[in-house]
Amino acid sequence: MLTIGGTSQALILTDDHVSSAANITSVTSTGTTNTLELQDDDTDDANVDLSDGSITSFTSINFTGLADGDVILDAAAIVGTTTLIEDATDVDIQIEENGNYSNITLTAGDFDDLLIVGASATAVTLDQGWFGTGGTASIDLIDDSGANADPAVSIVMDGTSLDMSGVAQGTTNGVDITITGTTGNDTITLQDSKAAGSSSTVDGNGGNDAFRVSEGSGNATPTDTNQVLTIADAVTINNFDAANDQILVDISDVTGTGVNATVGTATVNTLNLDTTGAGFTFFTDSAVSDFASSAAVIGAVGTITSTDNDEFYFAVKNTSGSQVGVYSVLTNGANAGVALAAADGISLIAVINVTAGTFAVANIGTW
Repeated sequence: MLTIGGTSQALILTDDHVSSAANITSVTSTGTTNTLELQDDDTDDANVDLSDGSITSFTSINFTGLADGDVILDAAAIVGTTTLIEDATDVDIQIEENGNYSNITLTAGDFDDLLIVGASATAVTLDQGWFGTGGTASIDLIDDSGANADPAVSIVMDGTSLDMSGVAQGTTNGVDITITGTTGNDTITLQDSKAAGSSSTVDGNGGNDAFRVSEGSGNATPTDTNQVLTIADAVTINNFDAANDQILVDISDVTGTGVNATVGTATVNTLNLDTTGAGFTFFTDSAVSDFASSAAVIGAVGTITSTDNDEFYFAVKNTSGSQVGVYSVLTNGANAGVALAAADGISLIAVINVTAGTFAVANIGTW
């Protein structure tokens, strides 16, 4: 065991020091605002494995010289509120055990991937400190490194802003993410890339909440002839209060001749994207019995006027009004007062569960 006292003191060790082999499995700060620097011994870029010891009560831990190695954590590795810092951007963090890791914050732009490793890591809790600030992500991927059952990653917010727009969800294997907001007015920006088979569920948890999505937040971004309408792959938004909450789409995804970067309403058979049609449209007089049915979704929109490769969003309720589906469309060919077809790209982005109020155009917006 190694202990350092005092105030604003800096302890420097090599990564080989903190290991069972070196007999230093516990490093503790008994003072205040003390920092720890772990240097890569011999610049061998080996992993820094903290899973067989504990580092306690340091304000920050700075990994230096670790160009390609990974930082390996278990639930007991870091005790107390700590910021992790890295001087390279291609270092991954591996979590190999269930537990609550919300005491850890990552410096924006310093790390690469977060990998949930092994069959023992099936339920992990993080907070927004893992995901950066000001639009700069701390990590760019959450993935399951093995072909195990999808690990459940819970993100419990303790501040009112979470931005995951620069974070991909799952590439090698599935990862299931659940986000719980605060009781305040949250702005929650969902991932803009998610692998099929990974689920994403968010609950604003009260307040006036804004849920921000892009064309790849749920099912895959639409391409010509590619209709992806799997409900399990869409973002699920729970406890949506229509008196207070909004669903916002990334309006920069809207493209095409004459498509307006605005929000608005339409009735079935009236959307004209070449004139006044909005880039994000709520259909006020139609409903869908099955959000995964191409025929039902196309029928709710009806005939449209558009140009080849127009891209736009729309929202439509289910028959009871208790749910709303949000879609992205990429037209394959011009439509002159005809319905969308199987040749057009349609992607189901989100399914909103409305638990209070009546969903209306005031509940949609852009970012």
